[in-house]
Amino acid sequence: MQILCTSADMKCPWEGQRDQLDGHLSKCAFDALRYIITPLMTENEQLKELIGKFHDDNQQLRDQTGQLAIQANKYQREIQDINQQLAQLKTQLQNQEIKEQERHRSVWEYIDGDNFDAFLRETGVGMATRLAVKCLKPCLIIDEFQNEWMIRFEKFFADNAEMECGTSKARRWYKRAT
Repeated sequence: MQILCTSADMKCPWEGQRDQLDGHLSKCAFDALRYIITPLMTENEQLKELIGKFHDDNQQLRDQTGQLAIQANKYQREIQDINQQLAQLKTQLQNQEIKEQERHRSVWEYIDGDNFDAFLRETGVGMATRLAVKCLKPCLIIDEFQNEWMIRFEKFFADNAEMECGTSKARRWYKRAT
């Protein structure tokens, strides 16, 4: 019956009969170097395992990098969409500001035109004050204060209680007119 050398695990190619084994072992280079080869083979196996682990880790990191690249592209597209929305909102805001200025201008023209006496009457200004206002032709001042339009007359009417009442009613009238 054929047997293998005891150093077959170290790749010794010998095969033979049991009675020839002792003769082979006395000359076997693999058996003589067993104390050197065995630790090297153990270290080699450990290094192979480590290489396998590094290969797996490397593949995992490549997969993560691919996922992060996909996510970065997604975020980049979202940023572009948000920037487009921001530009649209800025344009809408500018358009609204222009419309508001035009609306404000048209109300001012209404107050300043032939309907000035009707405006004063509607805001509660009495007849004597309306006549004085017509004669003096004061300037109406329209301001926005805390998101509310405020209509007031020039400074020389500020002491008149009737005009102050008219100013508060003018605010309501202006809101209704716009």
